[in-house]
Amino acid sequence: MEAVITADIVNSTKLDSRDFQLLLIEIQEQFPECDKLEFYRGDSFQVLVKDAATVYHKMLQCRLKAISHSMQEARVDIRQSISLGYVAADISNLDSHLEDIFVTSGRALDRITDPKSQQHLLITCGDAIFDISYDLIAHYTDSLVSQVTAKQAEVLYYLLLGKNQKEAATLLKKSAATINQQVKAARFEEMAYLLEQYKVLTQAFIEHGK
Repeated sequence: MEAVITADIVNSTKLDSRDFQLLLIEIQEQFPECDKLEFYRGDSFQVLVKDAATVYHKMLQCRLKAISHSMQEARVDIRQSISLGYVAADISNLDSHLEDIFVTSGRALDRITDPKSQQHLLITCGDAIFDISYDLIAHYTDSLVSQVTAKQAEVLYYLLLGKNQKEAATLLKKSAATINQQVKAARFEEMAYLLEQYKVLTQAFIEHGK
């Protein structure tokens, strides 16, 4: 099963040219060659992720990278709409593709880009029962990620890469105590729990469709 992410970078215009280009590179680095990523309108992008079970993890990595670029006057983040499903044809150009999974992802992003919406993440699969659980995961994720600071985001990103706290401390040139404090303040254990629940739910959805 595949997944499509349709996304835009929040407050990208507040970044200087160097930081903006760096963020685009960092987003690209979250997706291996088997995934297909295309940027459009400068600060928006769409990704076809070949393994739907990995898309939540990649979504978190992208958001944490964006948040790490935040400054005092503006918080940088990424709004993302994730649609799960199957793609029948070989995809060469994402922006002209009209399969349901692409259309659903794009339309859902339009809903959360409304100025009245505070939501930054939507996950849908087209099954009403499973979508209830995906919606709970998305809202819980937003409640956690919205409180993460730029410094905490740097730490959490390394933990998502599989580094332990000691390794993160070395890479960021911080004390182990500081790293531990930031991990607890950012409620990383709850994020890890959601990551696992997403995998379990998605596996159940795949089995349900067989």
